[in-house]
Amino acid sequence: MRHKWLIRITIATVALPIALFMCWLLSWPLAVALQGGLRLRQTPLQVAIEASNSNEVERLLAIGADVNAVNSNGENSLFTALNLHQFDLADRLLERGASATMTNNAGYSVRDLADDEVLAWLNERGL
Repeated sequence: MRHKWLIRITIATVALPIALFMCWLLSWPLAVALQGGLRLRQTPLQVAIEASNSNEVERLLAIGADVNAVNSNGENSLFTALNLHQFDLADRLLERGASATMTNNAGYSVRDLADDEVLAWLNERGL
């Protein structure tokens, strides 16, 4: 019985980091498990942005994460940052080449989905 727990702990501590790395390496969207079940598939960069983990965002950018990789809705990391009003991260993403003009699967751009605060931020930057 004790060895079953050891196997579960080993899988959780070894397999998950390897799987996360492989998802990034192969540019596969990552399925994010939430309390209510499975949510839309996100890139590792988007997961870090949603977690407000600026250190992880910086680490992913430093190793070359694609800022324009999209989730299952066709939204890049800029959509994620602006949706959460994380303007500092959004500035970093723009510096790294994030597209402010790309559209999601429904044909909407960041500007189309923006609230007043995000629109003001986009206008300040001429986007």
